[in-house]
Amino acid sequence: MASRSAGRPGRMRVLTQDQVVAAALALVDAGGTDALSMRAVAAELGVAPNALYTYFPNRAALVAALIEQVLAEVDGGPLGSDWRAGVRGIASALRAALARHPGMVPLMVAGPMFGPQALGLGERVLALLVDAGFPPDDAARVLYTVLAYVLGFAAMDAAELPDGPAPTMAERVATRLVAFEDVPAEHFPHTRATATTAAGYVTDEQFRYGLDALIAGIAPLCR
Repeated sequence: MASRSAGRPGRMRVLTQDQVVAAALALVDAGGTDALSMRAVAAELGVAPNALYTYFPNRAALVAALIEQVLAEVDGGPLGSDWRAGVRGIASALRAALARHPGMVPLMVAGPMFGPQALGLGERVLALLVDAGFPPDDAARVLYTVLAYVLGFAAMDAAELPDGPAPTMAERVATRLVAFEDVPAEHFPHTRATATTAAGYVTDEQFRYGLDALIAGIAPLCR
C-alpha cells in the first residue's frame, strides 16, 4: 500500500503494517498511552493521518495489534512436563515484556486479548496444566489467576515510574525505603519494622515470592 508523505506532494511513501505498529509502540514507550493517537503515529511516520486507515480502521484495531506485538516477545522457553516451571517461565517472560513496555500495561489490562499471539500463549499454558492433571475448568481459572497476578504486579510497577528515563532498580528501592522510614513508628510500628522488605516490593525477588506462593496455593488442584 502507498501513501503520500506529509509535506512532499507528488512523492509516494510505502508503509507496512509492521512499520505502523513499530512507530506506535515507540510512542507508547516514550510517552505512555496518552501519546498514542492515529494523528501522532502518522506524524511519527511522516504521512497524513488518513493514510493509516488503510492498515488499521481505528485506534482500537491499532491497540489490538500493539498487544499482539508485545505478546510476541513472550517466550518462556520450552514448557516441558513440569507445570510449575512452565508457569514460572511464562509468567516471568510476560512480566519482562511488560517491564520493557510499561506504557502498554494499561492497554493490556483494559483490552480483551483475542489475537493469535494471546490465544496461542493461553493455549500453551492450558495444555500444560491439563496434561499435568488439572481439570480443564480449573486449568482455565489457574491461567486467569496467574495472568491477573502478572498484570497487577506490572500495573503497580508502571504506575510508580516517573516521567522520563526510568531510574535503576537500586534507585527505586532506595527512594521507597526513605518514604517508609518517614512513617512514624509510634503509630505504625509494623510498617516501620518491615520497611526494608516493603521497599523491595518492585523487585524481581518480590515477584518470584508472590508467584511461588500463588503456585503453592494452586498445586492442590492438580489431580
